[in-house]
Amino acid sequence: LTATDADEGLNGLVTYEILAGAQGDFVINNHSGRITVAPGVTLTVGRSYALTVKASDNAPGNQRRSSTTTVYIEILPPNNQSPPRFPILTYNLEISEAMRIGAILLNLQATDRENDPITYQIVSGDSQKVFNLSET
Repeated sequence: LTATDADEGLNGLVTYEILAGAQGDFVINNHSGRITVAPGVTLTVGRSYALTVKASDNAPGNQRRSSTTTVYIEILPPNNQSPPRFPILTYNLEISEAMRIGAILLNLQATDRENDPITYQIVSGDSQKVFNLSET
């Protein structure tokens, strides 16, 4: 994580801490904001976490200011096993009967965490082959 403080000098130094959600599985470097897996922890695929993290400036006692954020972590399978994902699960379109043949109706964009190439195909709902979907 990165937080900034407008103060100059020592008062502008930011300190980080995990307030909740780590369940002992994650630690944060209080100076850099880097979150890592805690020593000796083995993560479980499918588990997810919502860490509440606080960033505080280094001002004296009652002048100290802070901010919190939530970090979401999802444990995925290793070795390139996570599937591509669409940003939404269902797309609904209304089109005119007068639409010309070959007109583009929708540009789908799935994402793959490993940046593997993604191909697309219609697997159901178009038995008469009315629609054409580019594989890429």
